[in-house]
Amino acid sequence: AYSLSTLLLKDNQLGADAAHLLGVELARPGCSLLLLDVSLNSLGDAGARQLARGLRANRTLRELRLVGAAIGGKGRQALGEGLLANPASALACVSTDLWSIGPGDTQVCVPHAGLAGCDGALLFAPLRRNEHVTAVDASYNQLGDEGAAAAATALGSARFLRHLDLSDNAIGARGVRALARALAPDGGAFDLGARSDLDPDLNPGGSGVWLGDGLLVREQRANSSVTPPLAAMCELGAEEVEEAEAEEARCRRRSCSTAAQGTAKQHWAELGGQRGGGGGGTRLGLGVGGAGEGGGRGGGGMRPALRRGGMHGGMPKTARTESQGMPDHGTAGDALSHCLFRAASVPQLDEGHPAHRASDGGPAMLETLLLGSNRLPAATVPVLCAAIADGRVCRLQRVSLAGTSIADDAARYVALMVRLCGSLRNLDLAYCNLSDAAVAQLADALAGNRTLTQLDMQGNECSDFGRWALARALDSNNESALVFLSDNRWALQQDKAELALSDAKLTDADAGLLCAALRFNCVATSLRLCQNRFTHFAIEAVGRMLCANVCLLQVDLSFNELPHALSAEVADDCVLPLCRALAVSPSLRTLRYAHAGLGTSAGVQLGHALAFNHALTDLDLSYNAVGDAGCSTFASALAVNGSLRRLSLAANGIGHIGASALCQVLHAHAAGPGGGSARRAGPGSESDSDGGSGAGSGGGSGSAPVSVLNELSLGSNELDGNAEAALRAAWAAVPWRLPSCLDL
Repeated sequence: AYSLSTLLLKDNQLGADAAHLLGVELARPGCSLLLLDVSLNSLGDAGARQLARGLRANRTLRELRLVGAAIGGKGRQALGEGLLANPASALACVSTDLWSIGPGDTQVCVPHAGLAGCDGALLFAPLRRNEHVTAVDASYNQLGDEGAAAAATALGSARFLRHLDLSDNAIGARGVRALARALAPDGGAFDLGARSDLDPDLNPGGSGVWLGDGLLVREQRANSSVTPPLAAMCELGAEEVEEAEAEEARCRRRSCSTAAQGTAKQHWAELGGQRGGGGGGTRLGLGVGGAGEGGGRGGGGMRPALRRGGMHGGMPKTARTESQGMPDHGTAGDALSHCLFRAASVPQLDEGHPAHRASDGGPAMLETLLLGSNRLPAATVPVLCAAIADGRVCRLQRVSLAGTSIADDAARYVALMVRLCGSLRNLDLAYCNLSDAAVAQLADALAGNRTLTQLDMQGNECSDFGRWALARALDSNNESALVFLSDNRWALQQDKAELALSDAKLTDADAGLLCAALRFNCVATSLRLCQNRFTHFAIEAVGRMLCANVCLLQVDLSFNELPHALSAEVADDCVLPLCRALAVSPSLRTLRYAHAGLGTSAGVQLGHALAFNHALTDLDLSYNAVGDAGCSTFASALAVNGSLRRLSLAANGIGHIGASALCQVLHAHAAGPGGGSARRAGPGSESDSDGGSGAGSGGGSGSAPVSVLNELSLGSNELDGNAEAALRAAWAAVPWRLPSCLDL
């Protein structure tokens, strides 16, 4: 009996008394049980409590089967608490009526399972020792703060868990703080320990939001008017804390003389830190600039407790960014003037300190944390952002805060998280009630971000102002990785190659943001933006995007006629980015820009750009007004373009001069692609506005014409009978161009 490893008691008549005996056996020091199956019995909650007593001391049991054991919520809660209270427990597999974690399972999927807070401990406790489960989906339940706290406790030792989904679980402030402590047990990436109502910079006019005491640290001074700093996790000795508090009180009086400041510096040196030199003030050190950066905004001196815990103020910028493993985004002092960075090296702690929980692995492998639809309190957003940005215990790649109301003050910390977290790839901020000011702060962070690839902004309250801020930030960041972006009217997704946004009532700001995200997108191949009434701003944005994008094959901008109030110069200039894209794009195959109100100057510019293009096969500029000059320029481009197969210039006011230029090019190509002596016209060739002599006219020596044009549409123009006859004769003189189509 002492070497028994498997005990199968399924489908018997065991009750609470039998459970008591089993609990005694489990608690025995010499117990060797590895598997216990008490399924289909009548243990009840009383029997579960007896088993829980044994689980508190057991070190061998690996699998427990409780299916059909008539155990309710209180019984499951007792079992879970018993497991969590036993750090030496080996239990990795548990089966209940609501979920099952088997020996070979790699995922635990229990969405919409009706789980309550009492189930959290028993659900997450086995993950501490389970080496196979990498993903847990517990979304759409009612785990609440109790379940989130149990998950946080298990995360301290869950070495193999990668994905955790706690969406829509009614998680509140206590649960979020517990998760934050699990993600950053030794403090977050920036300090939240200063009260905003005590600092004029954090709270101009006294209208700031107080975030609460003890955000990421244990409550050590419940009656104090000043929140304990994050570095309190380092657990200073009693004497050191008293000295630090005394020095802090002296700094608050703002009456230190020069001699007193020298004494304070000496005291800092004795505590093992160097006081930041800031701006020479005596205010509490909330500025980043210190002695190592040549001064900041009112840095004064940091609290000794923060300095003792490793918070740096005078540390050089290069040393900070390298030590934290984060990219240097430039003027960190300007961007983070209201927060404090952590030092790279924290004091050595005892082995039993809570910060060493990650030495057993911790959530080091955790990559995904989904907390959407929990309606987290606004005060918890900075807590979570600080923990995620920390990156010392785990480096999250996907975070969801969807459905959380994020005010402007809290959005500042979201932006700091984006700026500091070098591992973040996917961020979901859908339905977060983000205002223009909040989006502008996020845009400032994205201007220097090089890792974020997906951002969901659907259902927010930002206007075109916020969208333009995001668009400008992404346009200015040539190293941006953001290629999947979702907004209220459109979404760039990983499985969506065609963007059909015709008549979607898009504004110029929508187009600007869409094009900024499309610059480096390698999934979308077709973009249709017809009938959106864009102005010149949107057309310019599309042109800039096409200059950088290498995957788009089709672009349709038809029925976006520019407003008549625009001057002719502005209307022509907005086509310049599109012309540059047409000249340099290696991937664009189809461009449709019909019913756009293009004039002669725009047509000439597009014709010159076509001469440099070697990828476009279909160009539709029908129902514009390019005229004879534009048509002659396109004729010149056809003499050197070797890719265009279909050209539509219908209803463009073209007369006999433009038709004559086309006829000359067609006659020059009559000898076929392997012969002929047509002169290759450069993009700068000038058309004779009177005689219509195009670039293809004249003899001269040169390479053979390379045009492969086999479909030409010139309907609804101002061609007389002679011009039409000449075009038909010239088109028929090219027998190798079959099948072919000439529409007059």
